[in-house]
Amino acid sequence: MEKDIRIIVTTNEPLVCDELYEAVTRILGDTVNIEKCLMDRLPDDRDVDLFVCVMGRLHQMPMRIPQEKIVGLDLMPDNHFYLEIANIPSGENVYVLSNGSKYAVKAVRSLVNEGLDHVNYKFIFTEEMSNGQI
Repeated sequence: MEKDIRIIVTTNEPLVCDELYEAVTRILGDTVNIEKCLMDRLPDDRDVDLFVCVMGRLHQMPMRIPQEKIVGLDLMPDNHFYLEIANIPSGENVYVLSNGSKYAVKAVRSLVNEGLDHVNYKFIFTEEMSNGQI
C-alpha cells in the first residue's frame, strides 16, 4: 500500500529533530510517510501535506510554508523519566541541559508540580554559550 500523506518533522537541532520524529512515528505508525529535515533545508511545501515542529520553534518556520500546513507539538518526558527523577536522592543537584530556556523551565515546572521537588534543578542553556563552551 502506498502512503499518500507526506509529513516532514523539523527543528533547528538534529537531536531534537530525532526526538520529534520518534514521537510522531509512535503516534502515526507506518500509515503515513514521515520524514525529518532541519528547518534550513526544508523543501517546497507543494509535495508536503504537513510540517510538524516543536511549539517553541513555530515562530521560526519559514514564511513560505503556509500556516495551515504547520503543527506544533510539545515534547514532554515519559513516565520512565519521572520515575528516574524520583529515585535521585534528596538534595542532589540535577543539571538540565537545554538549547533554550522555555522548554527546560516548562519541563522542570512540570516535575515540581508532580511533587518531584526533592532535588535542586540547575539549568545549563546552550543558547547562551559559544561553541567552544559547549
